[in-house]
Amino acid sequence: MRRPLLGAIGVLTALVPERLAGAFEGLAVEDPASVAWNERLTDGVRAIGVVYVPLALWERRQRNGT
Repeated sequence: MRRPLLGAIGVLTALVPERLAGAFEGLAVEDPASVAWNERLTDGVRAIGVVYVPLALWERRQRNGT
């Protein structure tokens, strides 16, 4: 269950990091309107997504024994 979820989060994070960060900023801070995000946040979020996708694929291969 975690592998497909990890892969899906990775794809979303790599493709639309601005929207994903915006969706979760309400969880991170109490008043999202009062926060000025660093412009490098998008690159960092995208990098996390790029790491998640191969990690999910690697774990799937490990599970299937291929």
